[in-house]
Amino acid sequence: MNTTAFQHYYANLQEVRLHYVTVGQGKPVVLLHGWPQTWYEWRLIMPLLADKYRLIAPDLRGLGDSSRTAGGYDKKTVAADVWQLMHEHLKYDTFAVVGHDVGSVVAFRLGSRI
Repeated sequence: MNTTAFQHYYANLQEVRLHYVTVGQGKPVVLLHGWPQTWYEWRLIMPLLADKYRLIAPDLRGLGDSSRTAGGYDKKTVAADVWQLMHEHLKYDTFAVVGHDVGSVVAFRLGSRI
């Protein structure tokens, strides 16, 4: 298995369609980008971690190839999007989260929800 080949997917969630990229194998880690970036921010880091972790890097609501909605850009709603992606769509009971810039406040909100 080539653990460094990025795979692109879409998840149709309750309010938004999220684009996300995966690579690697092992324990799941979701990577949350900053503003105004996309999953692509993580492209150089992901191959370095792919042999130990299953990395999931979504484009947050309204950015990259994810859909743009009229509202819902607060950290609570964006964290709920990530929770739905990881828990309901990808079926992970537990996962680690790493955030940068705006992604860090979403990560904090996501962590406080669990």
